[in-house]
Amino acid sequence: MELACKSQPAAIKFASERLRNDPEFALELIAKGFYALECAPPGLRSDKQVVLAACAIDGTQLEFADDDLRGDKEVVLAAVMHAGKALRYANDKLRADKEVVLAAIKKDPVAIKFALPSSVDKEVAAAALELDGNTFKFVNEELRADKELVLLAVRSSGRVLGLAPECLRNDEDVVAAAGTAAHVCMYTIYIHTIYTYHIYIPYI
Repeated sequence: MELACKSQPAAIKFASERLRNDPEFALELIAKGFYALECAPPGLRSDKQVVLAACAIDGTQLEFADDDLRGDKEVVLAAVMHAGKALRYANDKLRADKEVVLAAIKKDPVAIKFALPSSVDKEVAAAALELDGNTFKFVNEELRADKELVLLAVRSSGRVLGLAPECLRNDEDVVAAAGTAAHVCMYTIYIHTIYTYHIYIPYI
Protein backbone atom coordinates (compact mmCIF):
# COMPACT_ATOMS: atom_id res chain seq x y z
CA MET A 1 0.00 0.00 0.00
CA GLU A 2 2.83 2.38 0.83
CA LEU A 3 4.37 1.83 -2.60
CA ALA A 4 1.04 2.64 -4.26
CA CYS A 5 0.68 5.86 -2.24
CA LYS A 6 4.26 6.85 -3.03
CA SER A 7 3.57 6.81 -6.75
CA GLN A 8 0.03 8.17 -6.42
CA PRO A 9 -1.08 9.68 -3.07
CA ALA A 10 -4.72 9.44 -4.10
CA ALA A 11 -4.35 5.65 -3.98
CA ILE A 12 -5.19 5.85 -0.27
CA LYS A 13 -8.87 5.97 -1.19
CA PHE A 14 -8.61 2.40 -2.50
CA ALA A 15 -7.07 1.06 0.71
CA SER A 16 -9.05 -1.09 3.10
CA GLU A 17 -11.44 0.72 5.41
CA ARG A 18 -9.23 -0.18 8.36
CA LEU A 19 -6.15 1.46 6.84
CA ARG A 20 -8.05 4.44 5.47
CA ASN A 21 -9.30 5.27 8.95
CA ASP A 22 -6.07 4.53 10.77
CA PRO A 23 -4.54 7.87 11.97
CA GLU A 24 -1.16 6.26 12.69
CA PHE A 25 -0.96 4.92 9.13
CA ALA A 26 -1.97 8.36 7.81
CA LEU A 27 0.72 10.07 9.90
CA GLU A 28 3.31 7.60 8.65
CA LEU A 29 2.41 8.34 5.03
CA ILE A 30 2.30 12.10 5.65
CA ALA A 31 5.79 12.03 7.14
CA LYS A 32 7.03 10.41 3.94
CA GLY A 33 5.06 12.76 1.70
CA PHE A 34 2.79 10.02 0.38
CA TYR A 35 -0.58 11.25 1.67
CA ALA A 36 -3.32 13.43 0.21
CA LEU A 37 -5.74 14.80 2.81
CA GLU A 38 -8.16 15.39 -0.06
CA CYS A 39 -8.70 11.62 -0.22
CA ALA A 40 -8.92 11.06 3.52
CA PRO A 41 -12.20 9.94 5.13
CA PRO A 42 -14.14 12.53 7.20
CA GLY A 43 -12.85 11.06 10.44
CA LEU A 44 -9.24 11.88 9.57
CA ARG A 45 -10.06 15.26 8.12
CA SER A 46 -11.30 16.16 11.57
CA ASP A 47 -8.31 14.59 13.35
CA LYS A 48 -6.20 17.55 14.47
CA GLN A 49 -2.94 15.61 14.66
CA VAL A 50 -3.35 14.29 11.11
CA VAL A 51 -4.43 17.64 9.65
CA LEU A 52 -1.68 19.52 11.49
CA ALA A 53 0.95 17.14 10.13
CA ALA A 54 -0.43 17.41 6.58
CA CYS A 55 -0.61 21.22 6.66
CA ALA A 56 2.92 21.54 8.02
CA ILE A 57 4.18 19.75 4.90
CA ASP A 58 1.70 21.23 2.42
CA GLY A 59 -0.26 24.24 3.63
CA THR A 60 -2.79 23.98 0.80
CA GLN A 61 -4.09 20.77 2.41
CA LEU A 62 -6.01 23.09 4.75
CA GLU A 63 -8.63 23.27 2.02
CA PHE A 64 -9.65 19.68 2.78
CA ALA A 65 -9.67 19.91 6.56
CA ASP A 66 -12.86 19.78 8.59
CA ASP A 67 -14.53 23.17 9.08
CA ASP A 68 -13.71 23.19 12.79
CA LEU A 69 -9.99 22.72 12.08
CA ARG A 70 -10.00 25.50 9.50
CA GLY A 71 -10.90 27.63 12.49
CA ASP A 72 -8.15 26.20 14.68
CA LYS A 73 -5.38 28.79 15.00
CA GLU A 74 -2.58 26.26 15.51
CA VAL A 75 -3.57 24.36 12.37
CA VAL A 76 -4.02 27.49 10.27
CA LEU A 77 -0.69 28.93 11.40
CA ALA A 78 1.03 25.70 10.38
CA ALA A 79 -0.64 25.93 6.98
CA VAL A 80 0.13 29.59 6.22
CA MET A 81 3.70 29.28 7.42
CA HIS A 82 4.17 26.70 4.67
CA ALA A 83 1.97 28.33 2.03
CA GLY A 84 0.84 31.89 2.67
CA LYS A 85 -2.06 31.69 0.25
CA ALA A 86 -3.55 28.89 2.34
CA LEU A 87 -5.04 31.78 4.31
CA ARG A 88 -7.91 31.64 1.84
CA TYR A 89 -9.05 28.34 3.38
CA ALA A 90 -9.13 29.59 6.98
CA ASN A 91 -12.43 30.63 8.51
CA ASP A 92 -13.35 34.31 8.68
CA LYS A 93 -12.28 34.67 12.30
CA LEU A 94 -8.70 33.65 11.49
CA ARG A 95 -8.61 35.56 8.21
CA ALA A 96 -9.17 38.56 10.46
CA ASP A 97 -6.57 37.49 13.02
CA LYS A 98 -3.56 39.79 12.75
CA GLU A 99 -1.02 37.22 13.88
CA VAL A 100 -2.24 34.71 11.31
CA VAL A 101 -2.40 37.30 8.53
CA LEU A 102 1.13 38.55 9.22
CA ALA A 103 2.46 34.97 9.25
CA ALA A 104 0.82 34.35 5.87
CA ILE A 105 2.20 37.58 4.41
CA LYS A 106 5.69 36.78 5.65
CA LYS A 107 5.57 33.57 3.61
CA ASP A 108 3.80 35.11 0.62
CA PRO A 109 2.90 38.83 0.52
CA VAL A 110 0.08 38.19 -1.96
CA ALA A 111 -1.73 36.43 0.91
CA ILE A 112 -2.92 39.89 1.94
CA LYS A 113 -5.66 39.56 -0.68
CA PHE A 114 -7.22 36.75 1.39
CA ALA A 115 -7.22 38.66 4.67
CA LEU A 116 -10.49 40.18 5.80
CA PRO A 117 -10.42 43.97 5.29
CA SER A 118 -10.87 44.55 9.01
CA SER A 119 -7.44 42.98 9.67
CA VAL A 120 -5.52 45.04 7.12
CA ASP A 121 -4.21 48.04 9.03
CA LYS A 122 -1.08 50.05 8.29
CA GLU A 123 1.24 47.50 9.91
CA VAL A 124 -0.19 44.63 7.88
CA ALA A 125 -0.13 46.61 4.65
CA ALA A 126 3.48 47.66 5.28
CA ALA A 127 4.52 44.05 5.86
CA ALA A 128 3.19 43.09 2.44
CA LEU A 129 4.47 46.16 0.62
CA GLU A 130 8.00 45.77 1.95
CA LEU A 131 8.12 42.37 0.26
CA ASP A 132 6.14 43.17 -2.88
CA GLY A 133 5.03 46.64 -3.92
CA ASN A 134 2.50 45.17 -6.32
CA THR A 135 0.34 44.14 -3.34
CA PHE A 136 -0.62 47.82 -3.17
CA LYS A 137 -3.59 46.89 -5.37
CA PHE A 138 -5.02 44.87 -2.47
CA VAL A 139 -4.86 47.80 -0.03
CA ASN A 140 -7.99 49.85 0.66
CA GLU A 141 -8.39 53.47 -0.44
CA GLU A 142 -7.72 54.89 3.01
CA LEU A 143 -4.33 53.18 3.21
CA ARG A 144 -3.53 54.08 -0.39
CA ALA A 145 -3.62 57.69 0.74
CA ASP A 146 -0.87 57.08 3.31
CA LYS A 147 2.36 58.55 1.97
CA GLU A 148 4.62 56.14 3.87
CA LEU A 149 2.81 53.15 2.41
CA VAL A 150 2.84 54.63 -1.08
CA LEU A 151 6.59 55.16 -0.81
CA LEU A 152 7.06 51.54 0.26
CA ALA A 153 5.03 50.40 -2.72
CA VAL A 154 6.62 52.54 -5.44
CA ARG A 155 10.15 51.81 -4.25
CA SER A 156 9.44 48.21 -5.12
CA SER A 157 7.27 48.75 -8.17
CA GLY A 158 7.04 52.21 -9.71
CA ARG A 159 4.05 51.26 -11.84
CA VAL A 160 1.71 51.10 -8.83
CA LEU A 161 1.97 54.89 -8.60
CA GLY A 162 -1.12 55.00 -10.79
CA LEU A 163 -3.15 53.48 -7.94
CA ALA A 164 -2.25 56.26 -5.51
CA PRO A 165 -4.54 59.30 -5.07
CA GLU A 166 -3.80 62.32 -7.22
CA CYS A 167 -2.32 64.31 -4.34
CA LEU A 168 0.41 61.69 -3.95
CA ARG A 169 0.92 61.27 -7.67
CA ASN A 170 1.90 64.94 -7.57
CA ASP A 171 4.18 64.51 -4.58
CA GLU A 172 7.85 65.00 -5.53
CA ASP A 173 9.16 62.39 -3.07
CA VAL A 174 6.73 59.76 -4.26
CA VAL A 175 7.30 60.43 -7.95
CA ALA A 176 11.08 60.42 -7.47
CA ALA A 177 10.91 57.07 -5.65
CA ALA A 178 8.73 55.61 -8.39
CA GLY A 179 11.11 56.91 -11.04
CA THR A 180 14.11 55.38 -9.28
CA ALA A 181 12.35 52.01 -9.05
CA ALA A 182 11.50 52.13 -12.76
CA HIS A 183 15.09 53.08 -13.63
CA VAL A 184 16.53 50.21 -11.60
CA CYS A 185 14.06 47.81 -13.19
CA MET A 186 14.96 48.90 -16.73
CA TYR A 187 18.69 48.76 -15.94
CA THR A 188 18.30 45.22 -14.60
CA ILE A 189 16.45 44.16 -17.77
CA TYR A 190 19.14 45.88 -19.88
CA ILE A 191 21.99 44.04 -18.13
CA HIS A 192 20.11 40.73 -18.20
CA THR A 193 19.52 41.11 -21.94
CA ILE A 194 23.18 41.84 -22.65
CA TYR A 195 24.45 38.85 -20.69
CA THR A 196 21.71 36.47 -21.83
CA TYR A 197 21.97 37.20 -25.52
CA HIS A 198 25.65 38.23 -25.57
CA ILE A 199 24.90 41.56 -27.20
CA TYR A 200 28.02 43.55 -27.98
CA ILE A 201 27.76 47.18 -26.91
CA PRO A 202 30.69 49.11 -28.43
CA TYR A 203 32.42 51.63 -26.19
CA ILE A 204 31.73 55.18 -27.33
